[in-house]
Amino acid sequence: MSEPKVPLMLNVPVSMKAEIDRQATEKGEPASSYARRKLAEAIGFSLSRADVGRARKYATVEERIAAQKARKAERDALIRKLLAEYEASQSVEEVE
Repeated sequence: MSEPKVPLMLNVPVSMKAEIDRQATEKGEPASSYARRKLAEAIGFSLSRADVGRARKYATVEERIAAQKARKAERDALIRKLLAEYEASQSVEEVE
C-alpha cells in the first residue's frame, strides 16, 4: 500500500507552466504526473509504482462500460416502476 498523498501547490511563472505542459505533452502524460516525476528526480526521491497515477475504480474500459450499463438498467427499471405506480394512483383518483 502506498503512502497517503497530500497536495503541493506552487506558484510558478506562466512560461514555466507552459513549458511543463509542452514537455508533458511530448512525453504523452498528464502535466501533473510529469511534474511530480521531474520533481522527484530533481530531489533524488524514489516514487514507487503505487505512488504514480491515481487509483482506478475499474481495471478496463470494458468493465467500466458494463458497470455503467448495469446502473442505467437499474435506474430505468426504477423509473418504470415509479411511473407505473404514479399512473395507477392517478387512475384511482379519477374513478373516485
